[in-house]
Amino acid sequence: MSAAEQEYFSPFTDYEVIALDIAEEMLKRAKEKSAHNVVEYVCGSAELLPFQDNSFSRVLCFCLSAFDDPAASLKEASGLLNQAGHW
Repeated sequence: MSAAEQEYFSPFTDYEVIALDIAEEMLKRAKEKSAHNVVEYVCGSAELLPFQDNSFSRVLCFCLSAFDDPAASLKEASGLLNQAGHW
């Protein structure tokens, strides 16, 4: 997650914000650049997300074109949304 994206999410203190990246080094850089502690950083694959189904109310996706299998990633992310959830 870029510094600009972190700034965007910083006002959302009523929400849990999770940033996922497959590369530990990218997560480390994001943490170092962050001025806020509102983001939880998780290392994992977008094709096999390490979260329970129906557990998110919002899903945002940046840089879908960088994923190995964009269609599989979207399908996996869709399963995370609860009944009131939105993309």
